Amino acid sequence: MFSRSSSRPALGTVWRLTLWYAAALGLCLALFSGLAYYLLAQALLASDRQVILDKASEYLLSGQRGRLEAFLTEIRLQRAVEERAGFFVRVVGPNGDTPVLIVPQEAAGLDLERRLSPPAPPDTWQVLSDRRGRPALELATQALPGGYLLQVGRSPAARLKVLRHFRTALLIAALPALLLALAGGWLLAARSLAPLRHLVATVRGIDAGDLSARVPLGQGEGELEELARRFNLMLEKIARLVGGMAQALDNVAHDLRTPLARLRMTVETALQGPESPTALKEALADCAEESERVVRMLNQLLDLSEASTGILRLDRAPTDLGALVADVAELYAYVAEEKGQTLELGGVTPVTAAVDPGRLRQVVANLLDNALKYTPAGGRVALALEPAGDGVRLCVDDSGPGITPEERGRVFERLYRGDKSRGQRGMGLGLSLVKAVVEAHGGRVEAQDSPLGGARLTVWLPV
Repeated sequence: MFSRSSSRPALGTVWRLTLWYAAALGLCLALFSGLAYYLLAQALLASDRQVILDKASEYLLSGQRGRLEAFLTEIRLQRAVEERAGFFVRVVGPNGDTPVLIVPQEAAGLDLERRLSPPAPPDTWQVLSDRRGRPALELATQALPGGYLLQVGRSPAARLKVLRHFRTALLIAALPALLLALAGGWLLAARSLAPLRHLVATVRGIDAGDLSARVPLGQGEGELEELARRFNLMLEKIARLVGGMAQALDNVAHDLRTPLARLRMTVETALQGPESPTALKEALADCAEESERVVRMLNQLLDLSEASTGILRLDRAPTDLGALVADVAELYAYVAEEKGQTLELGGVTPVTAAVDPGRLRQVVANLLDNALKYTPAGGRVALALEPAGDGVRLCVDDSGPGITPEERGRVFERLYRGDKSRGQRGMGLGLSLVKAVVEAHGGRVEAQDSPLGGARLTVWLPV
């Protein structure tokens, strides 16, 4: 359903990448072919001219050994041989006359008498073209004794034929090379962009309401595969957040219903009862208490939101953690005494650290409140603070029902309340706020089994 519609923009990208790949490869092949053609043309030109110079050198050596008349006679005797070999040979006298002229068949229609008058200077090259403008004869001019000039040339037809065949071969090879470049480029682009097509299909699925859609992962280790993995992790995190938000709304609605119902009942009772100042004051006090619980809950939610977004403000100051823990334990000793519990303050080592003392008091208070809440009458709660490596460890043990292994990772979630805690008054924010504040200080918190038989909550803070 989604793959067909989502493949349209991806295929456009694939074809664009394919054309870019084919264009780049075609440009490289064109540059390589042009360079090869240029080098071949230069090599053949140098070879042809070397043949002409070698033939001219033979005649020069012969002319320097003997008399001029014998030299000219020797050239005339070679007429048939030179014509078959395609050589042009001309001797020009001091007065511009031409005692010897051998013209091969390839240069028969070039009107040489007119085009070679006056002759070129010695040690120069001269190229004559036919009526179509194509090179037909290449000449080298050499000086002879007595003011004579020797001109030796040859048609470049054989060289041009080889170059023509080479160009034809390049053009014939260009078509399959271009088709291969298109096919290879399409395969590479399609394979490389497959994760993006899967990503688009997944996004379309999520947009259609399928929140469980995920990008199929391949076996590669490239950037696009990493993008797909990161995208799946983000989707899983979003799904957890959406689920947490739904659960949080349910829990907030459940926990707010009770104080709001009490507020309404208190107000209705006060309105229906006798107009006694004492009764009205008691009703207002009850309303203030319930509204305070609602405000405290909302403030804790705001603190958790700030911590989750990384903007929780900490007013750090050098603080004696041992004294801070002892002060909070002293306050909760009265609560434990009223409930018939025992609060034991174990080893508390004086440790100074740069922390937010107000937030840390809140952490210790929430931990003790949680332990005392789930510990039955006659139970024990123990508190200890000790150095641990490059930090300090705070342990709160209780003899309550404990925390199951399945719930240990969830008790620190926002508004989570286990089955054992449903009968207790609370909003499910205490431990989540502890985790947020501790992590804001760079520490960590975890739940374990306690030697007292209940739960142990451990906080580690860096010093």
